[in-house]
Amino acid sequence: MLQRVEAMTFATLFRTFLLMVRLLVAQHVLCLLCAGTASGTECLGSVDLTSERCCQILYNGNKSFYNKLTLTCRRNSCPWGTYFDEASSECVVDPGAECVEPAFADGDYEEAREGYVATCCNRTYNDTRPFYNYVKYKCTSYCPVPLDCVEPGWAYCVDPGDIATCSCPVGLQVNGTDRSCVYVQTEMFGTWSLVGLALIAFSCLVLGTVCVCYTIKSCCCPKPRHGRPPGMMHPYPMGARCRPEMVRPPSYSHHRPKGPPSHSYGSRYY
Repeated sequence: MLQRVEAMTFATLFRTFLLMVRLLVAQHVLCLLCAGTASGTECLGSVDLTSERCCQILYNGNKSFYNKLTLTCRRNSCPWGTYFDEASSECVVDPGAECVEPAFADGDYEEAREGYVATCCNRTYNDTRPFYNYVKYKCTSYCPVPLDCVEPGWAYCVDPGDIATCSCPVGLQVNGTDRSCVYVQTEMFGTWSLVGLALIAFSCLVLGTVCVCYTIKSCCCPKPRHGRPPGMMHPYPMGARCRPEMVRPPSYSHHRPKGPPSHSYGSRYY
């Protein structure tokens, strides 16, 4: 009977663990659905992962650029003399467009994505046009409007050497790693992911402890064999937890009951 109760307890704990795992998986799926809205946004970017890098991982290199207007991954870079129109999600021909973005082939950028525009302008104009106008998609020697020379999705810094002077549009925050602008809610998503992983690890630890204890007790306390009393299974004591309780047999009194006998032998009634 005791072994049956232990087996039922173990089965209950195991089913509880499976239920917790299913709830955690559902929580992660819900977080992913909340991170992308009904319009199909993806790879919003986080403090540790940029949108472009997220697109590379998500689509295995097939989509490595990001549409910052629709918040979706896009497939290819635009060639020289064109620029990517985020509203129409296509490359638009503009003979004056230059150094827009590096070419992408064989699963990687042909040039480094970070700092490509500055490198391209310096190489093309021999350091005479160190700035880039992201509104006109052209290299320039000066920026009448400083915000026009800030790449979309990146922080605007009054002093490039001091990150404290950098700022992003409303709803975004500065990523201290590369000074890009990331969405605030992605930090909350990362926090919930860490909490979910911690709960899964704790549940695995509890289940492992229960399994070990149950296995040890099963090995130390074998079932009694048929034809032998439970206390005679092993010649040595098995420990306090496994030692069966001794049941005393009922005691019978050897004294004769008091009172007159029910039958009298050797006597006659006259």
